[in-house]
Amino acid sequence: MTQPTTQLKYLYTKAHSMSNKHKDLEAIVLLESYDQVAITETWWDESNDWSAAIDGYRLFKGMGKEGELVTGSIAQLKCIYSNVHSIGNKQDELEAIVQQENYDIVAITETWWDDSHNWSAAMDGYKLFRGNGQGKRGGGVAFYVREFFDCLELDDGDERVECLWVRIREKAKADTMVGAGYRPPTQDEEADNIFYKQLEEVS
Repeated sequence: MTQPTTQLKYLYTKAHSMSNKHKDLEAIVLLESYDQVAITETWWDESNDWSAAIDGYRLFKGMGKEGELVTGSIAQLKCIYSNVHSIGNKQDELEAIVQQENYDIVAITETWWDDSHNWSAAMDGYKLFRGNGQGKRGGGVAFYVREFFDCLELDDGDERVECLWVRIREKAKADTMVGAGYRPPTQDEEADNIFYKQLEEVS
């Protein structure tokens, strides 16, 4: 019997002002039961505090700048993250979940992939990006990204850190950067600092 895949359900949205979209967002979040919701360009100020809460969720707010109100629908990326402890015996389960839920981005850690898994790694409708750590027990990072996105994998250039960065390029908007990493329990402080530097560079 295989161990169920550990899942966290994420939503990212660039809101272009939350003031007129809070009810729509709340309805989506509660309907889909997301674990974490990340929002950029909220354009929140003190007048919005009364309506910022979503029942059952904690709110963490960063500082931003005021901007011109832009109306229109919220741009959404539907994401899932899973630490799979070897994808070899869970590939079919993962693919079924991804296709059913129509995720845009799938981030996986501890794939434990080696050359014997190459034949089954593809997923219809998605591009596959694989990070370092392949073939090691406890290692491996991967992304599946919908094939219609214009994506570019960034080379971190250091095999001491197991992480993967993918830039999603958009013509009319700023690019979106997504990343996933696995930190082994034995990782030393030097490797931690390398990761922090990479995170700073892509931010």
